Order: sequence, then C-alpha cells, then structure tokens
Amino acid sequence: MLSKSESRPYRLALQQSQMILSGNAGEELLKLTLRVDNPAGLRAMGLQLTYPADKAEPLTVQRTALTAKWVKLEGQSLWPGQMIIGGYDPQALPSGSAADLLEVLFKVKGRPVRLEEFSLSDFVDDLAQAVVLTSETGALSVGGAPKTFQLHQNYPNPFGAQARSNLTMIRFDLPGNEAVKVELAIYNLAGQLVRQLLAGVRTSGAYEVAWDGNDDSGKPVPTGTYLYRLAAGNHVASKSLVLVR
Repeated sequence: MLSKSESRPYRLALQQSQMILSGNAGEELLKLTLRVDNPAGLRAMGLQLTYPADKAEPLTVQRTALTAKWVKLEGQSLWPGQMIIGGYDPQALPSGSAADLLEVLFKVKGRPVRLEEFSLSDFVDDLAQAVVLTSETGALSVGGAPKTFQLHQNYPNPFGAQARSNLTMIRFDLPGNEAVKVELAIYNLAGQLVRQLLAGVRTSGAYEVAWDGNDDSGKPVPTGTYLYRLAAGNHVASKSLVLVR
C-alpha cells in the first residue's frame, strides 16, 4: 500500500445522479460521480460504496480526466449492496481545485432510486482522513485515525468459486502516532505459513488487503478453513476464514 497523504482532509461528495436511457430495450442506467474538493497530492485511494441492491446493480467504475492516467482504478461488488472501489498511481495528482475523481455506472432495476440511498465509508490510504459531504446535511461522516487496534472479520466469508467471489478482503485498524512493523499472513490449521500478505512498516490508519486464495508460489490452495494473523507492534490478533473451491 502507498503511504497516506499528510495534507488536509479530502472532502468528498457524491454528485446528483444522472439517468441514462441505454439502447437495450429501454434499460435505464444510473451514473454517480464522486467529486473531491482538494485532489492535490492524491495518489492512492480505497473506499466502500453502499448501494440499494434491490434497486440498482453496479456495472463499472469509470475514470475521469483527473484519473485517466492512473495505473489502476476499479471496483468490485463482493456482496449485494456493498462495493469496494480502489486505485493508485505513482504520480500524485497535481490539481488543487475541485474535480471529478471517478464515476460509477449502475443498472436500475425498475424501482425509483434516490441519491440518499448511497453512502461512502471505510477510507484507506490517501483518503484515510476523508470527510464525506451531502447537500442536505453537510458533514456526514469522518474517516479519522482509528483509536483502537482491531482485526476485522474478512469479507466475503466464505469466499471462492462456490461463493461467487475469488477474492476476500481483510481489514485492520492501527491506532497511535508512530509507525510500526506490520505483518499479515495466512496459515493452515496445522500452523504452516500459506501466504505472506503484508510485511512492512505502516502508520496509523484503516487498511484493507485482498487474498486470492493462492499460496506464496501462486498456486491455489484447497477448500478449507484457514487462519489469518496480524502482528502490529505489540499487538497480535488472528481470525479464521473459509475458502470453498
């Protein structure tokens, strides 16, 4: 993961929805735009977009002029109603004025959908200090530095081909003001190392790491229960997850 920005908090807002009539039997598409008011210095981002699964189905995450040259920018709906969006580029964004960061395209399922039914959370990397705004309420939520150490349950769980997701996401929170050595690894029930997911120094913040079900050599591991263990400074925690092929 890339280091988080030291600049002032990024202020984000989902713009009013745009309805599009596609050429597929009158199908309606909904476009949401994520706007950032001070993108200067931004080089990596990750967040969760919650949406009404009974009314909308995510299709794609689209780049804007601001992120057109990013190495990676994509989104994945790991389970109905929640979508993970992330991207990065080695070069930090130079623009300091408000601009559109990305667009998310949804298929509307025939029921009326309102902008208020969408929300943002779980900011990581350069957006760790993001403040989400709405036109109705102003500040909606703040993704500040965590106050406690925590290893969250992975999601989805179980995961794998039979669970319709080949990736699972592992989140953890690091408190404090100093950088610490962090190691995150997957083990089998015999205690043998399967995959080293993360090893390095990290500052305080909320982080998210993906596991694709492969070992350190890139080979798929079999169906079963595995343990993931996080060691960060003086803190150690572990949880179990299930992989189904």
